[in-house]
Amino acid sequence: MLVFSLLVDRIAVGYVGVLPGHPFNASELATLVALRESAALLMIWFVARRYLGAGFADLGLTKPTLRDILLGVVGAAVFFLFVGPEVVRIFPPTQVNQIREAFESGDFEDRIWLLFVSGIYSPLAQEIEFRGLLLGGMLERTGAPIALGVSILVFTLAHWVGGASSMATAATLGVVQGLLFIWRRSLTASITLHIVYNTLIGIVTMSALHAWHF
Repeated sequence: MLVFSLLVDRIAVGYVGVLPGHPFNASELATLVALRESAALLMIWFVARRYLGAGFADLGLTKPTLRDILLGVVGAAVFFLFVGPEVVRIFPPTQVNQIREAFESGDFEDRIWLLFVSGIYSPLAQEIEFRGLLLGGMLERTGAPIALGVSILVFTLAHWVGGASSMATAATLGVVQGLLFIWRRSLTASITLHIVYNTLIGIVTMSALHAWHF
């Protein structure tokens, strides 16, 4: 019931701002994704509280340490340079990348807004959802293997709109970030990894589109 509720929640909000084949400019997509992530965070918080009794203590929002930050930065670099490209090679994208399309439209401020939402806000919200509320809430109740497996499954299926390539990337990230959370019992490393990786993707995309002009 827990997994079903989480999937229904995440798939439902997955359509908010990420309608397959629907074009958005940078400002529209950034705003809708921010609303989607906020809605998902509230819904998953409700489900985790109801079925897991999860609280703030389960989130792993501990004081950041330099070690955890460095772990996240190094992990993001490895994933960006080696793991991510290999995943995309094995599972080539078959759908139009809406974020790439959105970066091509709007003015410079709109693109920066989209970069902030996709590179910082969305990763932060997703780490609280999937590694904090879900994985953290299940760890002491089901054990690490089940908790990790469920968090990876839900995180992967939450990216279904992007197709097989997006889901494969999410699954790989989910394994790494989940293991980091279990090892460190802190969200710092996984949040850092997710933010740095997504931000690098956004910066490279904007650079490739020559979207840095004012």
